[in-house]
Amino acid sequence: MSGISLLLLGGALWLQGAPAPAADSALIATILFIGNDHTREEILVREMQQRAGDPFDPRIAEADRQRIENLRLFTRVELQVLPGADGVTLLYLVNERWYLFPYPLLFIHDRDWSKLSYGAGARHENFRGRNITLLGNFWLGYDPAVNLTYSNPWIHSRHRLAFSAQASWSRNENLSPRYNGFKERHAGLLFGLSKRFGYYTRASVGAGYREVRLPPELGLTRSAAGLDRIAQFSAGFTYDNRDYSAYPRHGWFVDAGVSLRRVAAASDYLFAACDLRRYQPLPGGGILAGRVRLDASSGRVPVHSLLYLGYGERIRGHFREVLEGEQRLLAGAELRWPIIRPRFFNLVPEDRLGYLRNLPFALHGALFYDTGLIAKSGWARGEQQRRGGFGAGVAVQLPYVELIRFERAWDLSGRGEYLIDMKVWF
Repeated sequence: MSGISLLLLGGALWLQGAPAPAADSALIATILFIGNDHTREEILVREMQQRAGDPFDPRIAEADRQRIENLRLFTRVELQVLPGADGVTLLYLVNERWYLFPYPLLFIHDRDWSKLSYGAGARHENFRGRNITLLGNFWLGYDPAVNLTYSNPWIHSRHRLAFSAQASWSRNENLSPRYNGFKERHAGLLFGLSKRFGYYTRASVGAGYREVRLPPELGLTRSAAGLDRIAQFSAGFTYDNRDYSAYPRHGWFVDAGVSLRRVAAASDYLFAACDLRRYQPLPGGGILAGRVRLDASSGRVPVHSLLYLGYGERIRGHFREVLEGEQRLLAGAELRWPIIRPRFFNLVPEDRLGYLRNLPFALHGALFYDTGLIAKSGWARGEQQRRGGFGAGVAVQLPYVELIRFERAWDLSGRGEYLIDMKVWF
């Protein structure tokens, strides 16, 4: 620690402040981390392109800092560049988040405040300091459920493999507006394996088994007993070079996949999806964000697997409206700008709990436009319904919950509604 103290006393060049040495004029002498008391250093190093002995490039160093920040293990990640006779030292100052959460649960479903659930759970977001997530929870109230999840983003260092597993049980209210309310019982196991290529690209495969039980007298399942047994196989591709995934300021996000569902003693059905997002910085700190998403299906889709405008994917201006179908297209654009730029505060003195220090706060404004199209029985021959809306709002960036948004939206005929929601819209 004394060597680090001498480096700090020698002065620091902030990456976003004073000019850094040119990439071809300095080598990286060493890389140091301070503050990762629980997180293993290898978890941070594997997110970095630069190593000791490489030519220093400030743009790559900042991209490395952003990837460490996107691990969601820290409330703040800072980079200082310290000059020396043998080159520069990269000093990463990290402030760890609280990682073990036994917690009560109180939340809403489908962005609808009338659908309230309550329960309890435990989440370990950094098990053994390796960024492994263990999660177990249950809830009662609306759509009671039990979930157990294991996620390891790095099970094989040389091949960069990740593994996840989930077991779940739930009793859900049917979503279709065509029927009077009835309950669906779901139980299943899902397994996923993915491989990372470089720093931004990931390919994945998955397999699982699910049972869905509906009231047999409705005749909505493939079996007369009211039980569908479904084997599921999936493959996907993701490219994500966003600078900060909780509130992106620049970069691309592409997520595409296909899922084959095989129903016992019945025909198969297929889902394919592609989600494309772009974040373009503007002069003055503004951001222009855009999104297009396409969901398509083939085969006879059962009622418990239909697509919706409403619930998880909504159109602001038609926030509480529900439309169902088998094909779906969404698009949106947002102009975002900072009102109060990100700053950090401490709830306790410097020598106390680090989990309550360097907590982020920011305030953002936004103008937005959403549109969506949903179709039954195919794009060409089926019934199609379109919706659109626009509005404005503010978003408050807070520690741990990430973002709370307060918005006013209108449909294209001028009918307005107030919205309170969490996390960035896209």
